[in-house]
Amino acid sequence: MEIVPLNARSSEEYLGGIGNVNRRRPFSNGDLNLIAGVSDFTCAVFSSLITGILYHQIAFGRSGNLLEFAALGTVMASVFVPLMQNRGAYQNSNLISVSKQITPIVMLWWAVLLFMICVGFALKVSADFSRGTILLLAIVGPAALLCERYFLARYIAYAAQHGKLRRRRVLVIAEDTSIERVTQLLHRSGRSPYRFLTVASSDQGLNEAVDLALDIVRGSNIEEIHIAVSWSRWPAVKAMLWKFYARPLPLFFLPDDTVADVLAHPQVTLDDAFAFELLREPLSITERVLKRAMDIVASSFGLLVLCPVMLFAAILIRLDSPGPILFRQVRKGINGQPFRILKFRTMSVMEDGAVVAQTTRQDPRVTRTGHWLRRASIDELPQLLNVLLGEMSIVGPRPHALAHDNEYTDLIANYSRRHHVKPGMTGWAQVNGFRGGTPELAMMQRRVELDLWYIANWSLVLDFWIIIRTCFELPRARNAF
Repeated sequence: MEIVPLNARSSEEYLGGIGNVNRRRPFSNGDLNLIAGVSDFTCAVFSSLITGILYHQIAFGRSGNLLEFAALGTVMASVFVPLMQNRGAYQNSNLISVSKQITPIVMLWWAVLLFMICVGFALKVSADFSRGTILLLAIVGPAALLCERYFLARYIAYAAQHGKLRRRRVLVIAEDTSIERVTQLLHRSGRSPYRFLTVASSDQGLNEAVDLALDIVRGSNIEEIHIAVSWSRWPAVKAMLWKFYARPLPLFFLPDDTVADVLAHPQVTLDDAFAFELLREPLSITERVLKRAMDIVASSFGLLVLCPVMLFAAILIRLDSPGPILFRQVRKGINGQPFRILKFRTMSVMEDGAVVAQTTRQDPRVTRTGHWLRRASIDELPQLLNVLLGEMSIVGPRPHALAHDNEYTDLIANYSRRHHVKPGMTGWAQVNGFRGGTPELAMMQRRVELDLWYIANWSLVLDFWIIIRTCFELPRARNAF
């Protein structure tokens, strides 16, 4: 981002440096939008083909009618892609953030699938498609689309950082006091598909900054204008809106720090008014039933499939060092209720008292087998039993030792709010890089912030997304020791 004080140079001099920006970059924002739409369409068709073939091979020992599977996928894609376009899902701000795409992809896919079932029933052709294929498509379709969007987001980030993407040119009118915030908010460490050119407004006032910005825009290839000033100055901004009418460019008013904190909370409707939910109530009965049902299915399936891995790990632990195979430690569950968490023993000690030292890199207490088990998170697999017993959930804030709970409750505000839901085997903090030890207080504070965000924004779709993200996170072994 280039920051240009109002009195540093004339608008003519500044204008001369804008016109030829990024002309060699091969991909424009429109190109990426088209790529995303085509990728979704192709992914939907292939998902239909794969699920149809897979189900028929398992159930009947044959591939089935490939033309019917392809036709179903094509019709679904023809409905799904325009709906995604209408929802703004192909905007670059959404493409670079996979978390923003979870809800629209899953909900729209299920809605389109339900629509297709209703149409098939009305036309009396639903019997041509097996229920197994449809149920499998309801799961495979969103999973494949989210995987496709994950790799697309990674490519956009790579292209932006390596000059392969022509960023959309934006002129920002900002106060000196908000320059640093604007940089952090918009630049995204090089991942943003925008190029921001900033004019500071505080030297001679907002009115003069607006006039300079309009002079810069005239004859340039600026594509958007953003205003980043305190929201207390909204009356002044509103009074100057007429100045922008002669410029056929979109204009945005960015939130200041206070407003941004409020807007980060979910918006709810109260009769004819709306408000922002600063603290949400615990999960409703329906939400708890749905989450518990998912936990039972996932933990039962996990225990069945991963039984050979767990048996192999138990044998290695027994051969490697003396002591029990399982490590039990008291942790706090929902509403602070204590329970004994189960893990494969990875250390030569069994600490469970008032003082528990966190594991560090090259920790001499960790056994040889323990290093491997911890790196691959295989030591956590026995917690599937905790989940099946209802003491934990597949997804939720990671439980800490009681000694650490007592310590951080006094050091971090709202720490105890983590116990408003069941602790989890994986969580929003873990898939965002905060997995393993937290040797610094700031790391634990950030982990708590992410846990509280998860609690405030919980949904079944978010749980599915965290599980998918965990599968990609485990091989990276970030902060795992």
